[in-house]
Amino acid sequence: MLRKKKIDDREIYQIDDFANRIKVFTSDCVDDILNEYSFSKKEEDTVGTYLRFLMKKKGIIGARLYEMTGIDKSTLSEYLHDNRNQQKNYLVAISVALRLLPIQSKYLLDLAGICLCKHTQENWLYQLFLDSCAFNKQITVSKCNEILISKGLAPMTNLRVLK
Repeated sequence: MLRKKKIDDREIYQIDDFANRIKVFTSDCVDDILNEYSFSKKEEDTVGTYLRFLMKKKGIIGARLYEMTGIDKSTLSEYLHDNRNQQKNYLVAISVALRLLPIQSKYLLDLAGICLCKHTQENWLYQLFLDSCAFNKQITVSKCNEILISKGLAPMTNLRVLK
């Protein structure tokens, strides 16, 4: 949404109100900001420990994540306990559902050894979803799946848009 705003007696236009939602920080408050935005970044982090950390921070339980993503409950449980190799499409879906910041999504993918660096239409769309989901409530797993299907690509999960 395009908004007109006045700053220092100048009218500017900005898309969304992203700038108002991210705290301006100084070196004195970096720890507070990192805590608020749910960063873990510990040496012992794994995909499972980081997902559990994020879910706890956001107050989301496994059954709710299943509803938000369409990923089978047993698969989610295996991800949370590091008993399964993670798939790119599922980690992107989880990132979208949890509305992770781009840096959080990148960290999650890094923990799984997954890179979106290959220039494919699917990777470009995944990156677009990850860059947008924290700031746009319209970006949901089912909406992302709808976009992927419209481009002739496989959906991230079995979750579909209700018509």
